[in-house]
Parts: sequence; structure tokens; C-alpha cells
Amino acid sequence: MTGVTDALEFRLFGNGLTSNLGDNATTGFSPLAFDMKVHLWDDKVEILRPAASLEVYIQTDWASSAFRGGTQPGLALNFDLPLSKKLNLEWTIAYSGVQDVVDVATGQRFTPTLNNNDPLLLRENLNEYRFSFLWAVERKVTEKLLLFVHGYYNGAILYQQGSGDVIGGGFFRKCSKSVVVFGSCNAGLNQNVPPISGLTGIALAF
Repeated sequence: MTGVTDALEFRLFGNGLTSNLGDNATTGFSPLAFDMKVHLWDDKVEILRPAASLEVYIQTDWASSAFRGGTQPGLALNFDLPLSKKLNLEWTIAYSGVQDVVDVATGQRFTPTLNNNDPLLLRENLNEYRFSFLWAVERKVTEKLLLFVHGYYNGAILYQQGSGDVIGGGFFRKCSKSVVVFGSCNAGLNQNVPPISGLTGIALAF
């Protein structure tokens, strides 16, 4: 990510090497996405007004063939409200582009996990837009370590993990002013998402 101005960030996202286990197991690279985030206003805790930002992003088709889901735009409103010096609440309301598939045997339409589909069983169908809601409660343990619990309804805003609901927990570890390592372990709450999923990575600021 890079700061263009004090209120504007430009970010390049990628989940990198991705493995999807199970009956249709495959490994490859998830798509890159271009993202711009604009700060709208600061929080005002005394009247419970959260800080807010607008996020505009495009998920590209630059990925391994198994994880391509088309070029998909999206919009999100991000909110951030400090509950105390160490506790923070975040939530996001999003409207995201996804590509669904059709099961050739049953006719069922759904969004495949991480855009991964078996061409013998599933047929790419329509691009559509879908509402999703994400939340997180964060607690600062030290100046360098932050823990969180989080979840989402109807899919994450980027790198769709299926159209279901998820809850999990994780951490952010600040290594320097410009390097942060993060990870999470998550549980699916319905059959549209993996029962267990994990994510780990690194964020660089310039």
C-alpha cells in the first residue's frame, strides 16, 4: 500500500499461493486486486460516531486458471469505533461483484469457494453483485501485537471464500513502521464455505 495523500491510499492486494483442499483440491495463485481507500471523517467517541472511509476496488483475472472469477468491481463503506484505549470495533458494508457457477448435475447456482470450480461439474454462469457485511473486535495486547475476532455474512469483500457465513480469530504483529505480519483461523457456519480456513500474510507500506 502507498499513501497518495493524507486521506487517500492506493493498495495492491493478493492472497498469493492458495490451496483449496477437499474433493476438488487444487493449488495456485489467487487474483490480484487494485484498491483505493478514501478517508471520509474521523471518529467522535463522545457521541459514538465512528471514523469512516470509502473503499473502491477491482479484482482482476490475473490468477491461476483455477481461481479466476472474472474482473469484478466493488464498493465498501468501512467504519471504525474505539471502545477504549485497547479495544476497537470495526465493521464494513459492501456491494461486491462475484461470478457464480451452475452445477451441471443439479442446476444449483452458487459462488464457488475462492472462485475455484471443476470444469467437468460446474459451468461458469453470470456476474452479479452481492451485499456482504463484515465485522471485527480488536484488542491491543502490546504496541506491536493486536488480536481480533471477526466474521462475515455472505462472503468477504475480496477473494470470495464462498457465499456463506464465517467466524474466526487472528492477529496482527507489527515488525517495523512499514511491515506487518498477520494471520487468522476461521470456521464456516454453513455448507457454502470450508469448515476450516486459514490465512497468513504480510503487508508492506511505502
